[in-house]
Amino acid sequence: KAITAQVEEKRKKKQLEEEQRKKEEQEEERRLAREQEEMQKQYEEDILKQKQKEEIMTLKTIELFQTMQRAQELAQRLKQEQRIRELAQKGHDTSRLIKNLG
Repeated sequence: KAITAQVEEKRKKKQLEEEQRKKEEQEEERRLAREQEEMQKQYEEDILKQKQKEEIMTLKTIELFQTMQRAQELAQRLKQEQRIRELAQKGHDTSRLIKNLG
């Protein structure tokens, strides 16, 4: 009987150890899954931030280009107006030039 009890005790101990090992493995798998999920989430956030930065840069570039274009158009118009004034002072007929200027 003592031997049977001893064998049974060893079997129970081994079973408990096996259950404990499986439990630890499952916990480790869950931890790794959470870690991987967190890394994936961080990666996606980083990609999104990068995209947003690129979009902002594109918008700023477009805005700068449009501002420069408007400045050039304004400078051209001011130059034409100055030229018309100079011609008018010299007695030239500038009505057509003024009409074309808009």
